[in-house]
Amino acid sequence: MAKGKLMINTVKNWIKGIIAFVALIFAIWFVKSLVGYNSNQKYQILQSIGGQVTIQSDGGYYTKFFPSVWSYPKQGAVFFSNNKAESPDKDAITFLFSNKGVGTVNCQVLFRLYTDKERMLNLHQLTGGDIEIVYNIILSELKTAIGVEGSKYTSSKAIEDREGFANKLTTLIVGNKKLQDLGIEITSFTVNDITFDTLTTELFKAQQTADLNKITAIADQENLTQQKLKTEALYANKIAEAKGKAEEQKITATTNAEREKQIAVIEAEKKVKTAELAKQEAEIEQSKILSVADFQRQQAEVKLKTEELVAKQVIVAAQAQEEKIKIAGAMKESDKIRLEIAMQTEIGVAEAWSKGIAQMKLPVYMTIGTGGTVSGNGSSLEGLLQLLTVKTAKEVVEPVK
Repeated sequence: MAKGKLMINTVKNWIKGIIAFVALIFAIWFVKSLVGYNSNQKYQILQSIGGQVTIQSDGGYYTKFFPSVWSYPKQGAVFFSNNKAESPDKDAITFLFSNKGVGTVNCQVLFRLYTDKERMLNLHQLTGGDIEIVYNIILSELKTAIGVEGSKYTSSKAIEDREGFANKLTTLIVGNKKLQDLGIEITSFTVNDITFDTLTTELFKAQQTADLNKITAIADQENLTQQKLKTEALYANKIAEAKGKAEEQKITATTNAEREKQIAVIEAEKKVKTAELAKQEAEIEQSKILSVADFQRQQAEVKLKTEELVAKQVIVAAQAQEEKIKIAGAMKESDKIRLEIAMQTEIGVAEAWSKGIAQMKLPVYMTIGTGGTVSGNGSSLEGLLQLLTVKTAKEVVEPVK
């Protein structure tokens, strides 16, 4: 009986606990249905039991009465890539180029959702609160824009101008009007990589090889051009150097010729002056000869005069002798003796001078002095002849008495 009561009590306790737990759960659910919380980075769409829809965009707690709630991020980022680290779905955007080449764009998109009621309700009707649907809407628009733009490019052009192609895609996607009308704004679009199909890649590599060969050929051509210019410059330098040396030799030869010409002129002038000096010396010699001849003539005239004087003296002596004879008888003996002595003396002197002149040698040379004077080794004889001439003349004029 006691055991039965214990079991009944235990069952009652269990029932009370379950009821308390259910009551707690209900209380929590009831409170939670009346009090809501929203993160500041999200906004919520609330639909009441009566079907009224409101948007809770502010952060914090708010009151509600058993509404249905859908949460959306105010902004977000999504990758569309074949890189698993970026997107596990490997959902990179594939498109065709105008040459049928296949391209794949790996990209990242930053977006934000508008909070105005009309566009948020439209977006909510499209997605039903599923954010993946938002991503798919964005992806669909990206595929459309990239496909349209990619069809305007060839794969080689996209490869060559990859940055320009990526910038064009960014222009088309950022601020896309269609997405804005849906309540989605793309704030950033980044192309992380563009890949191409195997054929395009091989063609690109072939083109790249051709381009490299072209660049190499151009470089080789430029190198050859530089070598040519260098060679031309080198030979031009050598030619200029050779011309310089030739010009220098020409100048040297001209200078030497001019110097030799000057030397020849100087030599010719020297010869002329030498000839003139020789002529002057010849004239002087001739003048000397003429002077000697003139002197000899003068000496001959002096000798002639001397002989004439001697002859006159002889005549005078004879006349004296005759006179002596005439007056001998009238003179005293002493006077005769004195006259005889004087006469013999004068005759002796005259004979002595005559003999001296006869034995005299003419001068070998003579010098014509200033003022017409003659000097040489015959100057003493000239003086003697002059003395004799004067003495003789005096005696002729004044005979002995």
